[in-house]
Amino acid sequence: MIHTVEQKEVHTLVLEQDYELDPRVNKAVDWLAAQSRETVLLRPGLMVPYNDMPTVPGLQRWPAWQSQPWIVAGRIARRTDTPEYDGPFIKDTYGEGYEAQVAKLMAHFDWAVFSYFTTYHDDMVSVVTHDSKLAKVIERQYAPFASYRSSAPYLHCLRNMSFYDYGDEGWLAYELAKARGEPSPLILTMAIDEKYIDQYRRYDDDGEYEDDVWFEQPMSRLKLVKEFKEDGVTYARLHQATDFEAYIALWAESSRNWYIADATFSADCDLYQLEKRLRRNNDVDILRDSGEIATWAYGQIYGGGADEHHAVFHSRDPRATQRIWEMAGKSGISRF
Repeated sequence: MIHTVEQKEVHTLVLEQDYELDPRVNKAVDWLAAQSRETVLLRPGLMVPYNDMPTVPGLQRWPAWQSQPWIVAGRIARRTDTPEYDGPFIKDTYGEGYEAQVAKLMAHFDWAVFSYFTTYHDDMVSVVTHDSKLAKVIERQYAPFASYRSSAPYLHCLRNMSFYDYGDEGWLAYELAKARGEPSPLILTMAIDEKYIDQYRRYDDDGEYEDDVWFEQPMSRLKLVKEFKEDGVTYARLHQATDFEAYIALWAESSRNWYIADATFSADCDLYQLEKRLRRNNDVDILRDSGEIATWAYGQIYGGGADEHHAVFHSRDPRATQRIWEMAGKSGISRF
């Protein structure tokens, strides 16, 4: 669908869609402001000239407020008959708020830039304008992540997402590989301290340690791809998930003190890049590091209180992220 205002197409340019903002976004906004007779910062109950932003109490200079209801907007020619913008202010990609905001912004301004929340680890920064000349310059000079003639949010370009994962952790990642016709994914397990093996033992119904260490049997059913060693000591292992039940058994203990599962990677995992990051950081940051390691990756993040245990997913291919998003939604899993 092409959204129109005064019979003009709305050009949408996605300048950024990740959790670390690209400095080019700030340069693009400064350039747009330089082309305009009037540029303002809009927030609920507040409209100030763009150049006065640093003087607003409690605000840092843009672009330090991702996922906040802010808008920077401009007019090429000054208008005297346009009332002050009073919203709506977008907070999410879903619902009618997005279309309503774009329509009203384009009735008030020639261009607008805003950030909005998509998932827990993903924000978008978009430019909307019905000035085709402005759109062409931004495309040429600032290399937007995506551009299209529509005001609809570009959800299928997301690379990150997160969701609650208190069940059989990791099963969505396994099913993703199957749905995409890929070889079985790889599961990374971290170091096991053989000197204190009892710390990995679960309790039986009588409150005594089980005879077998819980992970030995499922690990034996998976194909060992690589052991990562330093000074002859293994600090991580990578297995191919050739057995679904064994794979799930390793992830199912991920919220326990005795867990060893750390990440799941697509089968095209670059072992050199993985080892490089393991040696540098002792683990893998799914959002920061995994894009250099594999097409997609799944992991866990833990908080300190109730409902702070959740999964994170990153993919170089946004179609994979979209597939995980849809699979989680169909399974009734909360996504954020």
